[in-house]
Amino acid sequence: RWSRPAVPDSVRNTAESDLNLQWLDIDMIGGRPLESNPRAGRKVLGSTSGTVPVIRLYGVNETGNSVAVFIHGFTPYGYFALPRGCTFTNDGDDSGAVRHALEEALSAKLGNQFG
Repeated sequence: RWSRPAVPDSVRNTAESDLNLQWLDIDMIGGRPLESNPRAGRKVLGSTSGTVPVIRLYGVNETGNSVAVFIHGFTPYGYFALPRGCTFTNDGDDSGAVRHALEEALSAKLGNQFG
């Protein structure tokens, strides 16, 4: 009643074919860096020490199999407009001031709901 189709061999060998999936959910966790790239002979991307971000995608492939994909080597980022009157020279000294200004702006808009 709840059986899934058999996983085709072409899906198991990612060195020979791409994985196409319908993406149903995504999240991010912290994990250990990869010791080696699953694709032999290729460099491990991203940090090699400490906790690293791991993006998890969940979905269904073309043949109806459930799929969980763990993506290493990606660094999450975001772009933010600086608050009025704030400058940033990337010398290390003003990053704390920029963070403080952004936290104040968020707090003014959202209140203290995030602690």
